[in-house]
Amino acid sequence: MSTSPARRRSNTYMKRSVRRPVKPVYTDVVGTLSKEFGVPAAKVEETLRGCGLNLAQDERGERMPLYREILSCRFGRFELYASGDAAVEALLDEQLRVFDEIYVDTAPIIQEDWFLKFLGDAIAVLRRRKKRLIILEKTMEELHGLKDNPEKDWDVRIRALIRPELIRSLARKGLVRIQDTGSRGIADDHLVSVFAAKRQRESLLLITQDRGLSERIVRIAAEPVVPVEVRERNGFFARIFGKRPAEQVVVDRKMMVCKFDESGALRRFYLCPDCGESFYDLPVEGNGMVLCRRCYQNRLAEEQAAAKRAQVEAKRVEERARRQELKAAEDARRELEKKEAEEARLAAERAAAKASAREIRTVEDAVKRNRRRYMRLVLSIIVSLAAFGLLVFLFVS
Repeated sequence: MSTSPARRRSNTYMKRSVRRPVKPVYTDVVGTLSKEFGVPAAKVEETLRGCGLNLAQDERGERMPLYREILSCRFGRFELYASGDAAVEALLDEQLRVFDEIYVDTAPIIQEDWFLKFLGDAIAVLRRRKKRLIILEKTMEELHGLKDNPEKDWDVRIRALIRPELIRSLARKGLVRIQDTGSRGIADDHLVSVFAAKRQRESLLLITQDRGLSERIVRIAAEPVVPVEVRERNGFFARIFGKRPAEQVVVDRKMMVCKFDESGALRRFYLCPDCGESFYDLPVEGNGMVLCRRCYQNRLAEEQAAAKRAQVEAKRVEERARRQELKAAEDARRELEKKEAEEARLAAERAAAKASAREIRTVEDAVKRNRRRYMRLVLSIIVSLAAFGLLVFLFVS
């Protein structure tokens, strides 16, 4: 019997024309940007031309999003990219406040306008929580190298040109800290070494689009934490009369790897420990080593199969134990019957022995009686003969 729903007319497949979004056409690009940012049109045109842009080649304003990025970075204006939703800001505040240091890699900074959308909601959180984004000098060097790389796309080179200016501006405002690595090599290796060294002392967050780097950090975070010595702060009298001994405790530190999505929100990197597949999802508490859907279903099926095998084995053990109990009861019954039979045999033998002994005593008594009878008869005969002899003697004499 088929369990599929009945086929109705409304369920039939129908081809429908898909409307593609029409890009807006800007006839006056400079005037529009001047109104949006509240700056003179000459300043807007000067800023765009300073980045090597020729507005005459873009009469329809198809590069308007990139123009807004350039002006936002140069003027430090991120109101256009803020979500304006209090719930989004509260969620971002909850996600960032637990971390002591927040590192940002190269790729998220130049990934379209996602970094600007993140800053639109994160600046207020960073100021309120007194936190700063940490960007390595190696990252700045990579950005400077990308702006002159002909193999990269044109918009990527433009972003690599304007993002360092934005980062320095945020650093002057106390929102970004440019950290000197003091080491050679790429920024990924230094980030791995920093996270490995600080994982037991501080809660760390890394924002990157690099899956290879994310996997290395997540594997470091999954390693067991070594207990550290924690000595409580002693008061005045405690410092005079003695100190409390240090305790070995496991400090609860967090380590998380995230990336930006199209809206500038954080998406956490998760790695499947079974198949090694990685995926992104909402940031939640816990380890970054999480089973993917396929491995979860495989483990669930294995657990169910193991549960069934354990159930069958338990039934087999129970049946074996029941058989052993029945066998033990049967052996005990047979042993009892054997013991009872032996006791009955011994009782019969004792009874027979008593009967034979009684019969023997009866025969002996009869013999004794007959012997006494014969003795009395003999004695009576002897006495009679002696008396007759005596009478004869007396008669003769």
